[in-house]
Amino acid sequence: MVRSIKNPKKAKRKNKGSKRGDGSSSSSSIPSMPTKVWQPGVDKLEEGEELECDPSVYNSLHGFHIGWPCLSFDIVRDSLGLLRTEFPHTVYLVAGTQAEKASYNSIGIFKVSNVSGKRRELVPTTKTSGDTDMDTDSSDSDEDSEDEEDVGTLTPALQLRKVAHEGCVSRIRAMTQNPHICASWSDTGHVQIWDFSAHLNALAQSEAEVNQGGSSVSNQAPLIKFGGHKDEGYAIDWSPRVTGRLVSGDCKNCIHLWEPTSGATWNISNAPFIGHSASVEDLQWSPTEDEVFASCSVDGSIAIWDIRLGKSPAISFKAHNADVNVISWNRLASVMLASGSDDGTFSIRDLRLLSQKQDISSKASVTPSKRTHEVSPPPSKMMDKLRDDAYAISVEANNAKEVNYPYIPISYCFLMPIDKKHKELKPYEVANFYTEHHTVNPYLPKDYTYYQAILAETDSVVFSPTERSANEWAFSKFIIKRIISYDEWGDSLFKQKELNFGKPRYFNYFDYMIAWTGALIYENRQRKFSWFIQFQLDKESWEFPSWFYEWFFNWGLYPVALPNKVRSVYEQFTDSNKSLKDSRLLFTMLYKIPWIVRWDYIISKKKMKRFGEFSTGHVPG
Repeated sequence: MVRSIKNPKKAKRKNKGSKRGDGSSSSSSIPSMPTKVWQPGVDKLEEGEELECDPSVYNSLHGFHIGWPCLSFDIVRDSLGLLRTEFPHTVYLVAGTQAEKASYNSIGIFKVSNVSGKRRELVPTTKTSGDTDMDTDSSDSDEDSEDEEDVGTLTPALQLRKVAHEGCVSRIRAMTQNPHICASWSDTGHVQIWDFSAHLNALAQSEAEVNQGGSSVSNQAPLIKFGGHKDEGYAIDWSPRVTGRLVSGDCKNCIHLWEPTSGATWNISNAPFIGHSASVEDLQWSPTEDEVFASCSVDGSIAIWDIRLGKSPAISFKAHNADVNVISWNRLASVMLASGSDDGTFSIRDLRLLSQKQDISSKASVTPSKRTHEVSPPPSKMMDKLRDDAYAISVEANNAKEVNYPYIPISYCFLMPIDKKHKELKPYEVANFYTEHHTVNPYLPKDYTYYQAILAETDSVVFSPTERSANEWAFSKFIIKRIISYDEWGDSLFKQKELNFGKPRYFNYFDYMIAWTGALIYENRQRKFSWFIQFQLDKESWEFPSWFYEWFFNWGLYPVALPNKVRSVYEQFTDSNKSLKDSRLLFTMLYKIPWIVRWDYIISKKKMKRFGEFSTGHVPG
């Protein structure tokens, strides 16, 4: 539980002897006054009072003096692993200064190592109802000592390299795919993109040294400097899906799209996206859609944009009664969007439940995109041979208990760190030791039975399971008969339809979209479940809703898994249809190529200690 305390007197900490930019670590002492939880919006500060944190509630809390204040910072993804559970930790980050003079400003590239902390029990000790307040207060320290353990005795160390920056850094963001590439907003009205690979590599290769905060400032030219905004700004975001794609928004309500080209260059739209009546405060790309981003504004609204639909928002709605300063798009449940306002309130919205009547302003209506293709098929003799090969694959897959075709791990995966002493075990032995389930359902309380019911009752998929025992499947066919488009749905995408069986009893079009993934999240007790998937559309179509292309990207057939004869036909098909962006899906659908999806475990033995790939591109997380 995170809590802060209220001091009855001014409690601003004064660290004597500290110098600007010395990089020294500071520690905090717990105030002598009893702690009191501060409730924003409920408690009020009296004159002369200040808030001060209680260090005892943090697993890890360290401070460093780096010089000038910073308005913005960002964590830089490294190759040390996503799930780090043991102290000490190492973290890399970038931050920009707000200096007294414009010429004093810089961007700092930081490495903080030897970060120690406390290992706590996940569930604190439960107190009985008979405990009095006095007993509770007196036992706090004893229970804290039992529930936590200090880990790590090294002194935290900060290493810092500085790059000169023109003007105050209003915001800075590191690219997800290439973390050494950073974008900065300046109060001069310029947006600049930087390559910090040399600095990050130097920090990664150096040993921990305390007090490098006073390092000299290097002069480095940015990769690009854009002055097309009409004013300064704060909003900027890298796309997590399209490498190098960026949006930036300014205080004059203008948003510009940056499209990466070959090399370290970008094409920046001259005509801005305009839909707000005041300053654009924050921007967030969709975690699941390449072309969709969200924005928030001082005008109190949130807008959803689709760059394929022009320069106006697809949806705009009133979110708060004051400035909307920040938004965050949930990376795991992509229908959830959180926002924070200047009045101290925050909201969490399910985008599926936006009411056209109540929430959505009179902006451009949502017109989901379709794609239409003209296809040049291979010669007829080759087609006959292809169908024969595909049928042979289908028969063998249906009859075989275990099929040993090559497969590609899909992007729908779950990562778990393991102890090095278990690395020699077989993957399934490790899985049995560490997990009870190899899947995690992000859609609970709606489970796979609900989503399978949706697909079955809409005549979209025919499920033909082979049972291992009662209430347990060994494997199943997943025959795709129909993909319902936005137009075919016929009603508002939010309108509820009723199921004949399954719980909950109602669903809308967004539930239907999720069902294509939710229905596949099934495992049996043997953890060897697999899906045999094939298109057998009742009506062949060249038009699919845009979300289905993403589903096929994650769950569809990969050409490397094709037998050599079929792969040669696939290559001829793609050569004859080079203009098609989605030839893999169309090839699989047109010629009814079956494929198998199965859960599996892979142990990665790669040791990742440094940033070795900063200068070459994507760094695995």
